[in-house]
Amino acid sequence: MNQPSYNIQYSQQSDFSQYWLMLKRRGIPAGLTFLAVLSIALLQAFQEKPTYEAIGQLKFEESQRSSKLIGLDSAVDEESKQQSSLRWQRSLDTEILAMKSPVQLNILSSIIENQGLFSRPSIEEIKSGLEISQLADTNVVQIRFKSYNPNFSKEIVNQLMQQYVESKPKSKQASTHSAISFIEKQLPQVKQRVNIAETELRKFKETYQITDLEIAKSANATNLSQLQTLLDEIDRELVEVQTQQLKLQNMLRLNPQQALIGISTSHTSISTSLEEIDKQIAEAKSNYQQDHPVVLELIERRSQLNLLLNQKMEQSAQSNAQLNFVPDQKDDLRSQLIQLDIKRKGLSQQRLKLRQQLSRYRQQAKNLPQIEQRQKELERTAKASTSTYQNLLAQIQELKVTENQSPLTVSVLESAADPDPSKTTYISASMRGGLAGILLAAGVVYVLERIDRKLKSKDEIRQVYPYRVLGEIPLFNESESELSKLPTLSDSSSHFSEAYRMLQASLKFLGLEQSPRVLMTTSAIAQEGKSTTCANLAVSLAQMNHKVLLIDADIRLASQHHIWELRNQNGLTHVLLNKHVEDHQALPTHQVMDNLEVITAGRISSNPLPMLESEQFASFVQTQMNNYDYILIDAPPLVSVADPLVIGKVVDGILLVARPGHLEREYAQKAHELLTHSSLAILGTVINGIIETNEPYSYYSHYGRYTSQDETMTRNGFIKQVIPK
Repeated sequence: MNQPSYNIQYSQQSDFSQYWLMLKRRGIPAGLTFLAVLSIALLQAFQEKPTYEAIGQLKFEESQRSSKLIGLDSAVDEESKQQSSLRWQRSLDTEILAMKSPVQLNILSSIIENQGLFSRPSIEEIKSGLEISQLADTNVVQIRFKSYNPNFSKEIVNQLMQQYVESKPKSKQASTHSAISFIEKQLPQVKQRVNIAETELRKFKETYQITDLEIAKSANATNLSQLQTLLDEIDRELVEVQTQQLKLQNMLRLNPQQALIGISTSHTSISTSLEEIDKQIAEAKSNYQQDHPVVLELIERRSQLNLLLNQKMEQSAQSNAQLNFVPDQKDDLRSQLIQLDIKRKGLSQQRLKLRQQLSRYRQQAKNLPQIEQRQKELERTAKASTSTYQNLLAQIQELKVTENQSPLTVSVLESAADPDPSKTTYISASMRGGLAGILLAAGVVYVLERIDRKLKSKDEIRQVYPYRVLGEIPLFNESESELSKLPTLSDSSSHFSEAYRMLQASLKFLGLEQSPRVLMTTSAIAQEGKSTTCANLAVSLAQMNHKVLLIDADIRLASQHHIWELRNQNGLTHVLLNKHVEDHQALPTHQVMDNLEVITAGRISSNPLPMLESEQFASFVQTQMNNYDYILIDAPPLVSVADPLVIGKVVDGILLVARPGHLEREYAQKAHELLTHSSLAILGTVINGIIETNEPYSYYSHYGRYTSQDETMTRNGFIKQVIPK
């Protein structure tokens, strides 16, 4: 028989509801914890001795600025003024630490002892009751001392203020003189560092001939651009001269030196002068701009020499025949060749000078970043040294003025008066104790909840058992009388009886193809009410005119005969051992009411598993289905023995009974694991013994009887009759 699967969704309770339920469950220990803490707090307040707190105040005033006195305050910038104000605020913290120092407290202890009014207090005793703090946004320091003696508290505060006021000027003058001596020793060394830094910076600028790095970088970039342009023009002009010279050499078949031999002496001297002038022009252009007077003068001289040379060449040409290439008629061509050669040499010399100059400027541009970095380092060093020297000079001037004027002014603003007693009131003690009690009680509740592993509500059971809930049975009182375990008989109109009727009604609406007729009730552990649930379900079915057979299969620990107050001499074991499985008349049944018969467990056996696993038991159950509408089998707990897993194979479905407040989580998980692995048909869960105080809601309290409140409960229908066979 396949187990139906259900998709069950559980409503989640709010956190507040969870906490409230936990508090209701643990109300007694939580209440006791709260009362204990509150009582302790009140007892401490009752036994507490009154304390006396004396309060005094010191006023600190900053002396007039020495820079203002000597007329230098205008030279101090706003940032320096703010830093001075910040230092003054921080000095108050220093003064407070000084007043609480062991040296100061030791002096105070000696003063108290010398007065003879009190014994010498220890430093730890003074520290424990002393509190010194600065009042907000003021220059006032408040001194508090707390003890059990009012006169001692007052004396401590007043003596501490008086002693500090008297000792402050002396310590201030001593510290000022010490600071002046230190600065005077440092001044020569700082001045020497300033001189060294300035000398290194001056030598650096003289070495690299730099007054302004930005101007030097701009001039270097301009020179590089101009030199490159000039070099490009000279290269282009040199190519043209070389081309013309090569053409004349091919025509005359002479080189410039050979052509120079055939020129007259005057021509030769003029050519020599032109060559010298071209060299001078090339050198001048490499050192000066194009419009420089030196360059312009040399160009003018070359023009005159060229004019003179041309005149000589024309005169020589007129005296010779023009188209004859005899040696004396070629002077004009030779002169042109010589002139081109001179020009070529001048251009080559000028190009060499320009390249050398361009190389120097490029090297200078490459070295400028390193020069700039080094210059900045030297400037920073010189500036830092100069700033330090100037600060020391300003400080020593201010300290010298301060040394001769009044130091930081400290005065007693308010002396300590006779203190009033202070004691914790019962109201404040109750508030503190109540708060601590609430917190501790909450901790106790939390610890108890963590320790307790029981499933306390039906929602917690649903989380462990993922089965459909077929019935919810409220908790009812079970007295010593077994009749109280059968509310369906003792009070059929109660909401307990109605809960069992809802259970038997749920069995008819499971949505199965065939309604289950053979049912087994079991639980994870003992004392969960499985036997009571089985008995009341049988009564409820019988009251609905169904013929029911109730079998007690818990042979190890039988209980149905106690519930029905029957004799247990013959029962299920007698039937199985004697193999009376087919003769219905021979069965030891007990008719306890109309339509309901009970077969007790019979003789107790320590190992009934072979009998329950035998074919006789399965055949017996199958045979009785012909005689009854329903067969209910009360089986042992799942975790204890293997009997219910064996019985579950012969039934149509299993009802798993779970009791909140009794079932522990680990046992429930184990039972669920056993049922899952066994693949038995689980019809659903019956939550038995629901405690209303553990649930966030309950509808049983709103349930009303259908009959009158004065109606007498019917208890006469309880029939105990053994049918003779």
